[in-house]
Amino acid sequence: MPVSPSCESDIRRRHLADLQRARLKLWQQGTRRFGRLEDADVFVRPLSLAKSHENIGSPSRDPDTPSNVSPPSPFPSSPLPSPALPSPASTLSRRLSVRAIIHSKSHSPIGLKRDFDLDALKATIPDPLPSPRSPNFNPEALLSVLEPLNRKRRPSCSPDSDSTNTSNNENDNEDGAEGSDGDARMTEDTTASPEPCKRPRVSTQPTVVPINVQYARAQLPALAAIIMSDRVRRGDLIELALPHPQVWPETIAYVYTGEAQLLTEQTKENILYLGGKI
Repeated sequence: MPVSPSCESDIRRRHLADLQRARLKLWQQGTRRFGRLEDADVFVRPLSLAKSHENIGSPSRDPDTPSNVSPPSPFPSSPLPSPALPSPASTLSRRLSVRAIIHSKSHSPIGLKRDFDLDALKATIPDPLPSPRSPNFNPEALLSVLEPLNRKRRPSCSPDSDSTNTSNNENDNEDGAEGSDGDARMTEDTTASPEPCKRPRVSTQPTVVPINVQYARAQLPALAAIIMSDRVRRGDLIELALPHPQVWPETIAYVYTGEAQLLTEQTKENILYLGGKI
């Protein structure tokens, strides 16, 4: 028996209410879980949107063909589930293109480009909650937990070095596979190994941030779709193109804690770019 529109609306409201309660619980756990390697599903390193066009080259005829250089990953790999994003509500809705490079022990680096219906993407998460202002919250102390990880992963390099050495030509794969969200087209290409950079105490260089998929699903649905794609495995490194890569640690710290001190115009733009709500 078909479900009436009013029943569908009630089901959706209950679902979003459940997500809202889950988000509150995640925020309550956020200061303990932020930066924990054992809690991470993936590790995300930001790229600038301008450089991402250079770093992700033209699609390979055979995406599974290994490239000449495949960077090792020190983290264990295990499958993550496929995403389940809804189909777009309208073909006239706004579009969002997200670019990433996946580095894994199980395959050579792969460049991904995924196109989303932005309105349908935002509909998968509840409206934003008021940000807490904890009186004793120390953002510097919270962000400092990332320093040991980034010292280990980044021996040295100059601030202006490119993260990858790839073709400057980026094209959509006309035969690209349809994403399991029903609206995300994914193109793939092989890329060369990145040269990691050591992060200074001031966020002037890309910083790798461990991320649990629960937090991405709660607030960054575009990132969640990439993490949950069949090309990504637990422990992989994802290089992700963003409007403001220099505040990526602060962006994820806000996603984990909701603390108002972390919410700047730049972190807002990163969140909105990945399908979040502010």
